[in-house]
Parts: sequence; structure tokens; C-alpha cells
Amino acid sequence: MANMHVLGEIKRFLDQKSSGILEITFAHLEILTYHNQKLLNKTLRQNSRIRIYEHRSMALAQMEVMDHLVFHFSLWFPTPA
Repeated sequence: MANMHVLGEIKRFLDQKSSGILEITFAHLEILTYHNQKLLNKTLRQNSRIRIYEHRSMALAQMEVMDHLVFHFSLWFPTPA
């Protein structure tokens, strides 16, 4: 996919109320790690992926980072209204 507005694409996916999965691959992803508001590390990744799942029964969505650095990482967030 060419350049796209990532948040807009995620919102469109969630608005569709599908039971599928949205997977986005970033050509280049910059990861900044902070501790106590101080930059610890800067990492550049190629072909990094995230997946978005919608859990309609809980009105929540989950974002899972597929190319985790050290450990599995995902977060839950309210589905946009």
C-alpha cells in the first residue's frame, strides 16, 4: 500500500464492524525508548507490522506489535465512536 494516514485507516477498519484483522506493515519504523522522560534508545526497523483486532462485545480494540523488540507487546483501547 502507498502512503496512507495510519490512524484514518485504523478508524475506517473499526467503523466497518468486521470480524477480521487489519495488518499494517511499515516500510520504516522508528522506535524511541524513554525512561523518566529521557531518551534511552533509538531503533530503526524495516517492515515492522502491527495488527488491529476489534472485540465488539467489549467495545474495545487491540493493537498487537508483531515485531516486538524483547517481549510480546499489545495494548487495548476504546473503539472510536
